[in-house]
Amino acid sequence: MADLDRADRSADWLRPRVEQQGLQRYVNTIRERIRLIAAVTVLTTLAAVAYLAVAPKVYEARSELLVTPVPADDPALSGLPIIRQSSDPTRDVETAARLIANRAVADQVRKAVGPDAPDPLLDNVTAEPVAQSNLVAVTARASSGRVAQQVANGFADKAIALQTQRLHAALDKSIANLEARVGALGNQQNTQGSGLSLREQLTRLQTLRGQDDPTLSIQTRAAAPSSPSSPKKKLTLIAGVLAGLILGVGGAFALQVLDPRLRREEQLRSLYGLPILGRIPKEGKGGHN
Repeated sequence: MADLDRADRSADWLRPRVEQQGLQRYVNTIRERIRLIAAVTVLTTLAAVAYLAVAPKVYEARSELLVTPVPADDPALSGLPIIRQSSDPTRDVETAARLIANRAVADQVRKAVGPDAPDPLLDNVTAEPVAQSNLVAVTARASSGRVAQQVANGFADKAIALQTQRLHAALDKSIANLEARVGALGNQQNTQGSGLSLREQLTRLQTLRGQDDPTLSIQTRAAAPSSPSSPKKKLTLIAGVLAGLILGVGGAFALQVLDPRLRREEQLRSLYGLPILGRIPKEGKGGHN
């Protein structure tokens, strides 16, 4: 029996042990392939740097307009192209947003900005309501901060100007009609359902004719951005490093599975428990030893 035990122990080195499992195995794999992981990480980081160098820079500027709808039940303003209050406050702001970002306004802005304006212009401008407010944010994107500022402010200015032109054209017709009616009445007083006489309505419309559209006003003018909104340098570099680490570690484990060769003394000892009797030194770069 003793002889059999000794035979079993002496033959242990012939039976490979179970390969090391758990965290230590992963650590060893990463340690063995650290150069591969580092090389892949450097390559992806350099790719991110190259992308930052060649990617077109985009600047964003933002202006804000205040929407002040007039009462829907005001008969003096009936028929005028003006923003009126509705049962849904968000609808008023959405209506204003559509009046700001449209082709007519874009044509006026392009004429004002000139050839530096981004093309197509409407694809680089958004007019969106600011949540829970009566504000519309106009955001412009361009290849320079100065142009982005000009476009954002241009849409705000030209939208108000065009709305004012439409309002004044309608007011001219209403004023002319009221003047004729007032002239026909002479000194007689004629009041409407609102309680206002024709003369009072005429005076009100004449006052409105002397100002801009009262429902749209600039709340905040756009400032020239000092840095591009994209590409984002820090985020791009971080993404490059993370991508390199993921690809490098994944490649290291893939090679470990596909390559059955033993590369370290620890692997030989772990698998077979053999003593190291000798080592063969690597040949130097200068020739044979």
